Amino acid sequence: MVEVKVGGLLPDPKNPGSHILLLKIPGVTRYLPIWIGPAEASSINMALRNQVFERPLTHDLLQHVIHGLGAVVARVVITTIEDSTFFARIFLERDQEILSIDARPSDSIALAVRVKCPIYLTQALLESQQDHLIEIQEAPPPESAAAEAEPEGAVHDSLEELMRQVERGEAGAGEEPADEDDEDDEDDEKED
Repeated sequence: MVEVKVGGLLPDPKNPGSHILLLKIPGVTRYLPIWIGPAEASSINMALRNQVFERPLTHDLLQHVIHGLGAVVARVVITTIEDSTFFARIFLERDQEILSIDARPSDSIALAVRVKCPIYLTQALLESQQDHLIEIQEAPPPESAAAEAEPEGAVHDSLEELMRQVERGEAGAGEEPADEDDEDDEDDEKED
């Protein structure tokens, strides 16, 4: 397995309401893009910015339930892709027991960034997606203390360039984006 980090979130200009979650591949300037829904993107973004809503949101509730049951989230793993849909598993530990729960990648990552557990891709998934990885040039390390604030801006510029590539249809291999299964998002929105 390969540990990845959340590298950013971008709105998808071709699909209003969709967002592109970028997972940073270690040791290279490449990212795996996963298209996710707006609710999950907002939830991940809030957790990354350490923002707290006055009442628990769905992923906060999930975190509280897991903790209340005496378990911890050990890791999340994005396992496979089938028919352009990504699949993931959440691994919980309680006492000497390990539980594996099927989940969407966006929900898994929204939980992972809250509990600060590792996020992994299987090696087979990473190999199958090599043609879909997106290259983003990263800024060199700062040379002085005054330049320490610049890398974030440089990464932002790289993400802006990626957004322009997506708009032009140049991101990845130029094929349709691989989505995760968001079929029940419409049902969720109707229930809210």
